[in-house]
Amino acid sequence: MYIMGVRHEKSGDYQKAVAAFEQCVRMEPANRPAHVHLGMLYEDHMHDLFAAMYHYSRGCAENPDDAYAQLAARSLERVSGHFAASRMTPAPEPPPAAPDGELKRLRHQVSQLSQQRADLVNQLKLKNDEIMRLKHELELPPPPDIDNEDPVVAAGEIRVETIYTVKKGDTLYRIARERYGNDATWEQLRDYNEDVLHGADLLRPGMKIRIPDLETLRKETGDGE
Repeated sequence: MYIMGVRHEKSGDYQKAVAAFEQCVRMEPANRPAHVHLGMLYEDHMHDLFAAMYHYSRGCAENPDDAYAQLAARSLERVSGHFAASRMTPAPEPPPAAPDGELKRLRHQVSQLSQQRADLVNQLKLKNDEIMRLKHELELPPPPDIDNEDPVVAAGEIRVETIYTVKKGDTLYRIARERYGNDATWEQLRDYNEDVLHGADLLRPGMKIRIPDLETLRKETGDGE
């Protein structure tokens, strides 16, 4: 779904891009790149600053060296400022005051703006608390269970692969990240299981897929160089 979202975004079909990335984060709530793409789409094309703030906050990470986390943090700061500015409407101007009452009128206007700013800060704090609560409520499925796998030794070759039974919540993206430490190998894992997946990238509980060692995966899928 992530690749499909990127394609729709590049082609300018932003509604379909949003739908694809939303489905991606429902399947993988911790997918920071998908959240960052959603933040940019909601900010630049959907004009929904609150939704953009939510997805940028989900794209932030504790690791300061993560490029997507850095982009999400900068974007969240920028959008929060725009959101605050959009909510601060100027106080209605009173009828023209006499020269000796001008100072009093200005002080009253400053007081109203200060109160609006305080109210806005409280609203942002409540929204941020809600975002953090949702973040903690979203739980990733447990990592693949080694006891759920059957080792298979390929005849005539010194290599071992495992037969893994898919559980609810599993994705090729997540299995590739857990097994190879590199989620970019999920497409190779899909191609390696062409006889089962037939080019699809969605897994169903109970499905059995083969998980080889990384060298075998790259060799068998044409990425061995």
